[in-house]
Amino acid sequence: MIPRLKSVTVKDFRSIRGQVTVPLDAPVVLIHGQNGAGKTSILSAIELGLTGAVQSLGRSETDYITHLPHKSGNSGRVVLTVDGLNGQSQIANLIVTSDGVKNSHLLDGDLSRFFTERCYLAQATLGRLLELYQYQDSRKSDSALTKFVKDLLGLDRLEALIDGLHPTGDVRRLRLSAPSYWVVRESIPDIESQLIKLSAEQTQLETTITEVKLQVNHSIAALHADSSSVPTTHETALQLVLGEQEEDQLQSIARTRRDLQASASQWNLLVKTTQSVERKSVEVEESEMRATLATWRLVTGGALEAIHQELKRIFPDIPSPTVGDPVLARSVAHDAVDKELQRCAALLTRDTTDDARLSELDQSIEQGKARTSLLDV
Repeated sequence: MIPRLKSVTVKDFRSIRGQVTVPLDAPVVLIHGQNGAGKTSILSAIELGLTGAVQSLGRSETDYITHLPHKSGNSGRVVLTVDGLNGQSQIANLIVTSDGVKNSHLLDGDLSRFFTERCYLAQATLGRLLELYQYQDSRKSDSALTKFVKDLLGLDRLEALIDGLHPTGDVRRLRLSAPSYWVVRESIPDIESQLIKLSAEQTQLETTITEVKLQVNHSIAALHADSSSVPTTHETALQLVLGEQEEDQLQSIARTRRDLQASASQWNLLVKTTQSVERKSVEVEESEMRATLATWRLVTGGALEAIHQELKRIFPDIPSPTVGDPVLARSVAHDAVDKELQRCAALLTRDTTDDARLSELDQSIEQGKARTSLLDV
């Protein structure tokens, strides 16, 4: 992949005050403006971001770095984006001060030298070269200056802009100025081969469809061998099948329906009888259970609830025995109390150990004080 300049952003750099962003992602980029507008500053910023220096300024002034920031500020910035450099997009973010340039540029030594010698032509050098090509050859329509600019900037593909727009009607010239034409032209054989392949597949599918239709017609004719008029299409065959009435099948279906209706009636009657008999026993059992539950809540349940309220001050997450499952509530509370007892026992053991250690330390301190008093005497 050939590296291409993507964009350059310049802030407070040379004659440019403020921030300016210039897109560079195009075959040809034209920068125009009045004198002092910052055209040369943009080119110097590109050269600085790529090579880390501005050779045209360095030839005439060794300490040109101190003059790169704008006169109204102490520092400037150059941000240059390049696509395809070493196979990826890279950005140079240079900060220019009077002390020098911070951060690194994008090109190494060899590429920086190549750019300086062959890819960048300073304005002063270009002016001197243009003076050498001021001679006008009257025998040719293009001057030497025009030819030089064409060769220098590679404007052979833009010759129509100089000679006029009338040659644009010639397809041979359009082929030169349209790179995508050759890409499309190279893809024509592949597209034609794909079309031939798809056409063969379409012919094969049509043959398969015809064979399947013939098989369907044969099957329909076999099903209706006794019919004088055999249907020729699947639509007419469907109409014939729907129009026939199989009397035996209809009678069998009607008998089955009557049997099902009788069975459903017997089932409903049985369910109603069973429900009326069992409903009373269920209601009696339910009333007994409710009475038992009320008695339990007054005696055992009340005691459990009181214990739960006391434990809840220490363990707020334990479930209530009167609201949920009493067995589960007892198990959870028992586990919580056991864990708390184990923790308290561990703390008491640690406290006993700490007291013994503290006594030993007190004795050591007393012994130390006694030795200190003897030494002082």
